[in-house]
Amino acid sequence: MKILKCVWYLSFQMLLTKSNSDPLFTENEKLLDTNLTFKIDPPSLIPGVQVEVNLLCTFRRYEFPDMASVFSMIIAHSSNPTLPVYNYIASVNQVEGHAHNISHDVRIISGSVDNNGESSLHVRFNYPEINLTGAYMCEVYGFDQIGKPMTKYNSQILFTNNITDVYSLVRQHQHLVSSLQACIQNQTELVITLLSIRFPVLLSNFYPPVINNGHAYYLTKNLTYFEYFAAQRVCEEFGGYLVELDDHSEFIFVRDFISPFHFSEAIWTGATDRGHNNTWLNPHSSTIPTFDWAPGEPKQTSHCQCFHKIYIGLLGECFCTAHNYNFAYLCEVPLHIY
Repeated sequence: MKILKCVWYLSFQMLLTKSNSDPLFTENEKLLDTNLTFKIDPPSLIPGVQVEVNLLCTFRRYEFPDMASVFSMIIAHSSNPTLPVYNYIASVNQVEGHAHNISHDVRIISGSVDNNGESSLHVRFNYPEINLTGAYMCEVYGFDQIGKPMTKYNSQILFTNNITDVYSLVRQHQHLVSSLQACIQNQTELVITLLSIRFPVLLSNFYPPVINNGHAYYLTKNLTYFEYFAAQRVCEEFGGYLVELDDHSEFIFVRDFISPFHFSEAIWTGATDRGHNNTWLNPHSSTIPTFDWAPGEPKQTSHCQCFHKIYIGLLGECFCTAHNYNFAYLCEVPLHIY
């Protein structure tokens, strides 16, 4: 076997020497194989803009038992993908154990032959130009069970994009996004209008809503009495629930929404620890988020949660029934239910 490898190595070196001036083969002479993985990233090139293009060829010999031993891997390039005629640009072999760049355009990243694991050849083009587009082929040379040479192949195409075409495509996508946003805004306004017609209390007892992630948030106008379960029932009447702060981003959104209203006392949320052994949760979603509590909160002296003036933009405990002050609560309504 060692003699066969040496013979193959000498033949291989002769081919590489020849490749500097002569085309080596055309694609119709080779049989492509899915056992050999060959990737180009990114798959298209914008000349003058792209920083780099990576070519990675990998082969696991144990997935192809007919090949008893891998000897070398080679990557070749053809500038004409329609009628490709290839020239070798990089290689790695078992004898030398390290990769070679046959083309000055190529930077070798890594290369190795491993008959017990994965053999690979990774090359990179830095600031590639238009001449590097076209077809690329990866070849794996080895021996079968009786020492006969055999080869595996796979190919990819590096396409080219004109920067003007790219900008045009971006503008088209921006126009599409703008159209979709306008459509969503129109649909949202329609849903809000239908809600107000169906539930007149929304106009009389609540401020105009704000929208976030498909949910409408309705803040009550100043109240002088609050009772948790009564407020929950009011929200449920038009398909919602007392607001549930599921994560920090929603907390920030709600806090920023209510901050200009300057209520003198408190604005209630839906979170509670009632019946849950001091575990605070959102009853509608049955989630236990990490709440943005004020320092020292919760004190476990009451069972409802609110934004209070003494907490300065954070959450704290509030009694579940309160009166003789200016209060408010916030209803959260998923718009998709209508």
